[in-house]
Amino acid sequence: MGKTPRYCTPLINLGYKVVRWYFASFVKRNYDYKTIETTPISAIQGPCLLVANHITFHDYRFVMGSLKTQMSYVASENLMCRGNLSRLLRFTDRIIPVFKPNIATGTTMEMVRRLRSGHSVAIWPEGRLCPDGVSMHMKKGCGALAKLAKCNLVTFRIRGAFFVDPNWCNDHKRKGPVSGEIVGVYTPEQLAKMSNDEIEAIIARDLYEDAYERQLQDMHVYKGDLLAESLEKFYHVCPNCKAFKSIYSKGDEFFCRECGMHGAFDQYGMMSGEKLPFTTLPPWRQMERKVLIDYIESQPEGAVLFEDEVMMQETCPEERRIKDIRRGRLWADKKGIYFEDEVAVEFAKLTWMDYEWRGRALQMLYKGRHLQFSSDNFVADQYLTLFFHMRPDLFNSPRVEGSLERRTEK
Repeated sequence: MGKTPRYCTPLINLGYKVVRWYFASFVKRNYDYKTIETTPISAIQGPCLLVANHITFHDYRFVMGSLKTQMSYVASENLMCRGNLSRLLRFTDRIIPVFKPNIATGTTMEMVRRLRSGHSVAIWPEGRLCPDGVSMHMKKGCGALAKLAKCNLVTFRIRGAFFVDPNWCNDHKRKGPVSGEIVGVYTPEQLAKMSNDEIEAIIARDLYEDAYERQLQDMHVYKGDLLAESLEKFYHVCPNCKAFKSIYSKGDEFFCRECGMHGAFDQYGMMSGEKLPFTTLPPWRQMERKVLIDYIESQPEGAVLFEDEVMMQETCPEERRIKDIRRGRLWADKKGIYFEDEVAVEFAKLTWMDYEWRGRALQMLYKGRHLQFSSDNFVADQYLTLFFHMRPDLFNSPRVEGSLERRTEK
């Protein structure tokens, strides 16, 4: 008999129970979190591949708060470069690190290995946090993984979390009702009869969430401070005058430097203000996508579309740290993205690009190097909009109404 892997030794199992108890108490106390048993938790028999919608940086805590199942979690490798927390995670061996712009074969096989050994794994197939409360595109491959693992597939949906921790939020504490529920449990026998696309369609349907649509049906209070702070990381095109990178925020309010538009968030997550045409974020997001796409398509080949002065950093998995490389000019045209004389890559050759740190950094894989670019006033979202527009083949569903991130399945 082979040696028992560290992630399922008695000591680690006991430690996980303690951590799970702590997080279950934490989310109940801080977020009024509760589990809705639409599908009984007892329906899960044996190891499972759990897929959940990605709303906040606390999603893994919500999963822990609902399920007692011993589980590993797929998470960004940047999480393994954070000092004492990283050392604790490496000791438990319950995190399967992944560099999000490039989900390597090794990561996939590690998930399959753990699942086939009888250990459950949780993943977030959207890969990124939704900036407007509406579910985003899933990365391709989740259906194939579910069939390859030959175990139960469990879909888990989190509701209400967008209003306690929106993507731009700088960890400012907010409190209001959040819930989690098992939507479906699918056996290996059921999955074997489906195609990969059919499985992914089921996952998309089960995980779909529109935070504002649900909030408008039953208004809940979400109390907090600095409700608009850093909003401009994702909402950087003015909804009134359409000026680029003109939005700035302070406290609960946000403004446009060009036209004087002024708005504010209330305790229901709704917006109101002078020259503000929207009361919720999704239509602003769609308008912003359309303005950016129209701008991109109107420019000639070779024209510089976006440029910033940034710090180039490199994630070093072996050294467990993120190191600064140099400051310089980052720019992009329709063909690709470039940084000084070090980086020049065509979008057609990039498998994925992503943002990190609540939209403050842009990640990419370049010649085997895990790079990210960031600065205080950097808006990674512009570059992602360009990349996704040039690479619509990366997604499982069509773009609709000018939005690059909206899924149509409900």
